[in-house]
Amino acid sequence: MDDMAQKNHATLPADFVIGCLLLKITYMSSLDQPSILIHSTTES
Repeated sequence: MDDMAQKNHATLPADFVIGCLLLKITYMSSLDQPSILIHSTTES
C-alpha cells in the first residue's frame, strides 16, 4: 500500500490535468476567436 500511495502522490490526478487542459484550450480559443464566444453567449 505504501508503494501505491507514493506513486499516486508523485503523479498528478487525471481530473486535475484534464481540467487544466480544458481551461487552457478554452482560454486560448477565446483569445484567437472572441467572436465565437460572443456569438454563442448571445444566441443561448
